[in-house]
Amino acid sequence: MITRVQEQLNLNDTGKQAKYICRFCSSGIIGCLNMWLQEGEGMTGKTLVDCLDDMINRAIVI
Repeated sequence: MITRVQEQLNLNDTGKQAKYICRFCSSGIIGCLNMWLQEGEGMTGKTLVDCLDDMINRAIVI
């Protein structure tokens, strides 16, 4: 998973941005992390790793 994160971050070096949207709750990465910090759990019973892994795998390059 760390390799995929690094690959996505490398997109920013080219001037492109990766947009992360969670398919489980449709929030962005900041909204997802805020929810985990405040609630201690996700909206759909998934783990934080499930949510982040899904967002990274399905990042939209804009």
